[in-house]
Amino acid sequence: MSATITLKAVTFSTLAAMAVLSIPLNQSLEHQVTFERPTDHGAAPLPVSNPTHSFWTDSSPDANPLASEGSRGPMTTDADICIIGSGLTGVSAAYHLSKAVQMKPNLGPLKTVIFEARDFCSGATGRNGGHLVSNTFFEFEANKAAWGLDDAIKSVALEDYTVSEIVGLLQSQNLGDAVDLVSGGRVHLLFTEKEVQEAHADYLGAKNAGVDVSDSELLSKEMVEERYGTSYPAYKIAGHNLWPLKLATQLFNLAKNATPSLSLHLHTRTPITSISPMISATESNSHPRRWSLHTARGSVSCSYIIHATNAYSSHLLPHLTGSEGIIPVRGQIIAVRSNTTADRLSDSGWTGNEGFEYWFPRPLKDVEKNRNPLVILGGGREYAKGGFEIHETDDSIVNEDVGRGLRSFLPSLFPGKFPVDGEPEMEWTGIMGYTKTHDPFVGPVMSPDGSAYEGQYISAGFSGHGMPRTYACAEAVVGMIAAELDNAEWSVPDWLPKHYLTTNSKEGGCGGNQHGEDARSTCGDTVLICGGTDWHPDLLEPHILRSLSNVKVVSIHASCAGCHCIVLDIEGTAWLFGRNQFSALGVSGVDFVSENAPLKIRAVDLGAEEGTRFVHAACGRSHTILVDSDGRAWTAGANNLGQCGHHTCAEVSSFKVVDGPHHAGTKEQEHVIKAAAGITFSLFLTKSGRILVKGLQDKKITQIACGQQHSIALDEEGIVYVWGYNGYCRLGLGNQQDVLTPKVVPQFTGPQPNLMGAQVIAGPSNSVVIDKQGMYWMAGKWKNTGDGSGGQPYSTFRYMQDIMGCKMLHASCGGVTHFAVAPDDEEGGVMTIAWGQNAANGELGLGPNEPKSATKPGLHRPLGGIDIIDIAAGQNTTYFLATPNEKLSDLPRHPADLEAPEVCVECKKDDGDPLACDKCDAPYHLGCLDPPLDAIPDGEWFCPDCERRPGAPVGDALPPPQIHKRSGAGTGKRKARPASDADIDEEDEEDEDAGKSRKRKAPAKKDGVSKRKK
Repeated sequence: MSATITLKAVTFSTLAAMAVLSIPLNQSLEHQVTFERPTDHGAAPLPVSNPTHSFWTDSSPDANPLASEGSRGPMTTDADICIIGSGLTGVSAAYHLSKAVQMKPNLGPLKTVIFEARDFCSGATGRNGGHLVSNTFFEFEANKAAWGLDDAIKSVALEDYTVSEIVGLLQSQNLGDAVDLVSGGRVHLLFTEKEVQEAHADYLGAKNAGVDVSDSELLSKEMVEERYGTSYPAYKIAGHNLWPLKLATQLFNLAKNATPSLSLHLHTRTPITSISPMISATESNSHPRRWSLHTARGSVSCSYIIHATNAYSSHLLPHLTGSEGIIPVRGQIIAVRSNTTADRLSDSGWTGNEGFEYWFPRPLKDVEKNRNPLVILGGGREYAKGGFEIHETDDSIVNEDVGRGLRSFLPSLFPGKFPVDGEPEMEWTGIMGYTKTHDPFVGPVMSPDGSAYEGQYISAGFSGHGMPRTYACAEAVVGMIAAELDNAEWSVPDWLPKHYLTTNSKEGGCGGNQHGEDARSTCGDTVLICGGTDWHPDLLEPHILRSLSNVKVVSIHASCAGCHCIVLDIEGTAWLFGRNQFSALGVSGVDFVSENAPLKIRAVDLGAEEGTRFVHAACGRSHTILVDSDGRAWTAGANNLGQCGHHTCAEVSSFKVVDGPHHAGTKEQEHVIKAAAGITFSLFLTKSGRILVKGLQDKKITQIACGQQHSIALDEEGIVYVWGYNGYCRLGLGNQQDVLTPKVVPQFTGPQPNLMGAQVIAGPSNSVVIDKQGMYWMAGKWKNTGDGSGGQPYSTFRYMQDIMGCKMLHASCGGVTHFAVAPDDEEGGVMTIAWGQNAANGELGLGPNEPKSATKPGLHRPLGGIDIIDIAAGQNTTYFLATPNEKLSDLPRHPADLEAPEVCVECKKDDGDPLACDKCDAPYHLGCLDPPLDAIPDGEWFCPDCERRPGAPVGDALPPPQIHKRSGAGTGKRKARPASDADIDEEDEEDEDAGKSRKRKAPAKKDGVSKRKK
């Protein structure tokens, strides 16, 4: 099979899909953003003792013969290797150990023991959906962008290897029937145009990279309707389903009986409560006993530990708590009886809605041959209130909202084949372990400072996709241990992605996110702009920024103190534009860089190692900070007071690495993860939670923010610290006395945890704290007259009454503007709220027929129906990062008019109705494209030339200046001169001046014709 029909044959209306299915669509981005949000959740607890009954563990009395194995009687007290967790990872590790000892008898004899907190295989493996399917080409382009082509190919290879090995093993041992193995393939339904386009891009990308996609078949909605009875396009790929608990049972038995050189014991219902190093290592069989594992039944000493606890990893490894570690996520599954016979359902497995839902019909055994099939359906987390069941660890309960969504899903997708009001025969939950990158941690357990815990290994964080990955990842970990036992060097298997390896983490943590915190946070979003620009008149409503419309953007950065912007894309490239005073953008000889021709800077262009990415950025008044994935900060711009982190000089004219910060008492540089900047100063936050500010040395800081001349920090407990210039009471301490060393804001010290800080934001003369329940608190001056003005500032933090009922997700403060984003409970998605007095350039973006300023917070109507995931408010311009949807396409574009050809670019004819590129307006006949299109596509469409040149200039903007590759050792300095007026604190003038236009002049516009889709 192969994808031979044209892509256009599978398109359809997303709105029609929503109307029929009545489920939330296009949720993957919001799902990912939820992992990034601040949380007060601590380390994972032990699994609850009374989980829901899953089909796999409880549908028959003999479903789990090893359920209570080793839970009574004497417990093993000494072992060579302890495996914590009896799911598919743990038993796969035991199986690979048995094979290793068989191949190299000198490794044995080995005493191995598996510990399980509850019944055997009662965690995620015993509670999952039962699919054994390689993702093949799906997510190939995202993996390639995040990790490089080689690792993208290996991500497919690992899954193909796992599936092939498991199926081959079952067949060679005649165990296929014992585990109910069915090889019916998988149908991946595509509910939206976005899914269609991404899937096809993944298919072509993988195919062009040499990945074998010959088993993949693209199905039009008509073909799916004819074969399966539902009308959505799909890809069908190879795949299998089985009884996962029975697979784990068979692997354990094979390992236990493989060789007398491996003794394997299992202790269920024996949770490991803590691990401690042996006070004095003891020798046993030439393997030093390095660790003591503690349980309620006693302790066991061992040489090696394999952590196979997935969602619960942080219970024993607390540094894996939070977004940089492994996050528990609760999944939910139902077993529902169909209304139709097996031949009308097929034996395929299924997935849909970006993988949120997954299901397959169980094979009919002898006792059920006269019944309709039982379908195992999982998913529904989009229905959960409060964020996709992320950070949920209790699998003794089910979520009723998720359950209702699951019950309605199949009847709406396959009308007549499932009972509309029927109840499932079983319903259960299970806890998955997610990493921010959705890829597992494989290898030695690494401490927060980057050193290894000798003898401890981990294979965990499979992110709901463990069946095609756990077996191979366990093999890799066992290979590392076997190599150490054999005094040999371990070689990375050809199929193992290097970014999985904990030892490849440039951040020094346990995970393999070698490209930094934003490596896979999104698949690319759209930058919007409003306010003062190079062009006349001002943009009075949000416009799509054409120049970056075909760049996969992940974050935007601006400052209330500055007039420039930094955009970071999914590849870690920085795009810079705006005012370039004192070479703030890292180039000399130009006063500004147009937003229509942004400056492109890669870390490698500055002399960094290949593969280094920019992961964070900050803007000062006239200086810029870029943070790379190696934990280094690069700065350029005004440096008259040392704000660039170099010896004082007038400016640093090109980006240069900052020397430091350093670990206390050493010259070893700490790993910087974030930066913030004011007019004449900068802050750097390290991975250890340290900022170099007197009084905060012993605090673990998680967030930092800078106004023009003041700063705010938030620690891991939610305590807020403020310091700096305190005019207009902006520090919220009840007075206007300047604060030279950080002070705690009393309002956010407890004892109620919900009232402690979750986010901090700094404006020019105000400060904002969003507490842990999402309430918005403001201090200082935020308008010109009345309460909250210069004469009556908020002397302490006060909640904004107009929006006190909103649960804020994030916020931003510009020169005179204030923005916040909250969930839209009525319409779904999010709503944007905006206000700001004295806004004069359209920076609020309320629309051409609305006032430019607003005293009170109100709904931002031009952004209604558009999910804004980030806002960067500058001094006179505002930037939004928006999730692509149909509403977004209705926004105007900037610049509005371009000199596009009047005839088709390919055939040079003006007949018919050409399709205009959403970036450059160039027209193309559908039939002239390669491959040709049958109809106008939904959503954004870019011409071949724009696809080849992401971020290329548009309109008549001057091209960006060139960045020449240079060594990071270059100083780029000029001789010091007195501080300019731009560096002087303008607090007393800011309210009068901030709203006035400081736009950069640009060439006069040429007449042009705006061409859209016709």
